[in-house]
Amino acid sequence: MARYCTECELSFDGEYCPACGRKSVRDVRPDDLCFVTEQEAVWSDMLADVLEQRKISFLQKRMLGAGLALETGPLREKVRFYVRFGQLAEANEAVEELFSASGVPEDVPAIRRAAAEDLSRIAEILVFVKRIKFWPIFQDDDYSFNELQVIRVAEQYSDPAVLGRILVYDDGIVKGLIRIEGKEIVELYVDSFFQNRGIGSALIEYAKERYPVEFLWAIEKNRDAIRFYERHGFHLTDIRKFEEGTTEYLVRMELDSSGEREETEGEKSSD
Repeated sequence: MARYCTECELSFDGEYCPACGRKSVRDVRPDDLCFVTEQEAVWSDMLADVLEQRKISFLQKRMLGAGLALETGPLREKVRFYVRFGQLAEANEAVEELFSASGVPEDVPAIRRAAAEDLSRIAEILVFVKRIKFWPIFQDDDYSFNELQVIRVAEQYSDPAVLGRILVYDDGIVKGLIRIEGKEIVELYVDSFFQNRGIGSALIEYAKERYPVEFLWAIEKNRDAIRFYERHGFHLTDIRKFEEGTTEYLVRMELDSSGEREETEGEKSSD
């Protein structure tokens, strides 16, 4: 039977706690709070999303005080996750699938979690692809050329709540990115110089295989993006809403339950 250290909140096999070495341990109980993993704060939100989707109750403990976190920066902060012993095995499985290399498709070895050092490249991709793709639709000079600036976008995406939900395609150069929040694909962009090379396809298929994605929003006039998502198993719904501050519609696309799609290469970036 598994043992439990009340000091370390750790479940283990054996006589001694592997963390503190104490022998004064007891048999684990189903409602004991058990340590699962420690992750950088930038990835804690993504793990929290996955645990919530699996209906696993958890507790987070941040390992830096507020003052030290402000001094060192939120990207350096660590977060520990704890669950009840009754859900520990399921939680460990979720962590393994999300953070380990196992299960990663062999044809997409370049996909990884985004890091702080990727911010300038992420911002470049977002700024220039959005200008090329969306200015003809919105024709908003102020947004496209004043508000949409690399430094400003990099600062916005440095927020751990944003960066922590981004995956990048990096084969020596960061060429594309996908942002996932819960069941939604929020963003998928590929650098204009590297489109039509299967990068967007790799990113979206990776997301479908590893995350509980079910829907996304696309600009109604961005037919290239809509066709791309349709090739990857999403279908248009009758649900529409205005893009904030504009008169252009966004359309909701949902993943087919069968997950079937046409095996076609090529991608276009879109919101």
